[in-house]
Amino acid sequence: MSETAFDRVLEELRSLDFERYLSLLVIKEEPRRALTALYGLNAEIAKVRELVSEPMLGEIRLQWWRETAEHLFKGETRGHDIAACLAELLPGSLVSASDLIDLIDGRSRDLEAGLFQDFSDLDAYVEATQGQLMRLGAKLLTGNEIEPGLDAAITAGARAYAYIGFLRALPYQASQGYMMLPQSLLAKHEVELEDLFNGVARPGLYDAMSEMAALSQEALNEMRRHMNDMPKICLPVFLPLAVVPLYQRRYLARKDHPFRERVEVPAFRLQWRFLTAQWRGRI
Repeated sequence: MSETAFDRVLEELRSLDFERYLSLLVIKEEPRRALTALYGLNAEIAKVRELVSEPMLGEIRLQWWRETAEHLFKGETRGHDIAACLAELLPGSLVSASDLIDLIDGRSRDLEAGLFQDFSDLDAYVEATQGQLMRLGAKLLTGNEIEPGLDAAITAGARAYAYIGFLRALPYQASQGYMMLPQSLLAKHEVELEDLFNGVARPGLYDAMSEMAALSQEALNEMRRHMNDMPKICLPVFLPLAVVPLYQRRYLARKDHPFRERVEVPAFRLQWRFLTAQWRGRI
């Protein structure tokens, strides 16, 4: 297969998952191809919620990907670029169809209207989505099963990345009538869902967001403690986390109005973080 499919998937990531896209530009071709395929699949299933008007339609889209995953190892790609990339990479690897289906199944929770009750509920979702994505990437890059030290780094890294992602997505999600922050956190800080859905930011919301950012920071520190126990070849899987501290600082400072000021970092700063992390060999 030509490089055309990989090029198209990489270009699609520019709009769907910009930071992971930037992280791919600073790594070597072989890991870039592997992670491009995985990130492409992740972006495709992560956007399902935004594309459908009711959960059943979303499940139909996810089921299409489950069936596609089952046929990849027979060389059947259903004419989809992401499937074509995966079909080239996965045969002979340790990543199975069931591994991909587990990642797809994790996104079923996106279609539910209910809140996460507490952090154990939230973390189970993070493990099934961000954690599973990182594990699949590590399997592809190392060609081995996940060792305990690497597994611990992935678990912590997935939480650090996801928690900040939930904070960044909060304004949009609230405008759509749903929320990824756990109900226990909102209740602790006396945050009313009605206020969130109406774009009202009371002091308790700043407290809740600051606590979430602090938990992300703790998880990032935990990930770093385990990174000495992992193969250096896995660094590209963790590279997207290099920019997480830039966002953590913004939320811990509690200066940005959640519904009026978009918490973003200029692309050149993101690129610099990825380049320096890759060069130093650490996040």
